[in-house]
This record gives sequence, C-alpha cells and structure tokens, in this order.
Amino acid sequence: IGFNRASLGIQDFDPDVQRAVHRIQSVEETRRVVDTARRLGFESISFDLIYGLPYQRTETFNATLDRVLEMAPDRLSVYSYAHLPHLFKAQRRIDMFTLPTADEKLDLLAMTVERLVAEGYVYIGMDHFARPD
Repeated sequence: IGFNRASLGIQDFDPDVQRAVHRIQSVEETRRVVDTARRLGFESISFDLIYGLPYQRTETFNATLDRVLEMAPDRLSVYSYAHLPHLFKAQRRIDMFTLPTADEKLDLLAMTVERLVAEGYVYIGMDHFARPD
C-alpha cells in the first residue's frame, strides 16, 4: 500500500460523550476498521483518546479503556480537552457545565495512566503510550 501505520481518533466510546461532541463512532465500527487494517498488513495501529470531554466520568472513561484495550492498539495518545470556544467555532455547541471539573480531569488522567501502565504500555512522553513489543 505504501504505508503501514493507521491512527484512529477514538476520543471516547461513551454515547453521551459522542453526542455532546457530535462525533458518533461505534465500538463495532472501530473494531472492524482495526481488524481490516491488521489483515491488510498494517504494522502499527494507534488510537487517540481525549479526556475532559462533556459528560465524561472515570467510570465511563474506564469502560472506554476496556474496549480500547480489547483491540490492543500498539500506541495510544491521551490528550487533554481544552475548551476554547472563542477559538474553535465547533466548541460553541458544547455546554461548558457538562465538562468535568479540573479535579475530575486529574482523576481521569490518573486512572488512565494507571490502567495503561498496568496493561503493559510504556509512557513515552507528551501524552503518548506504546506497547514495548
């Protein structure tokens, strides 16, 4: 094909979060893309996750991590959501009162780092984690 890596912008699999950010993507659809990419010989699959989105809670993001880890991506990027509606027009549709507090965001990050490290991912810097193999 000429390239051997694929990156998928998952963000979060929770339906309430997806509706709030107007980005619907099912677990099944994502799993089909990952399976197809691996079957076609892609050597590296990467997922982008975002914490701090509307309606996110540690319980719901933990469920997203369960689904993500089942698909065993080679790399993960875990970005912090920055609510800047004055810069990004699309963010004006997001109700700021549905966003996690600063403390809740820290809890989301801590839980995510703990889970990924426990699953064998290595923190390689700047929000990125990789499997050592």
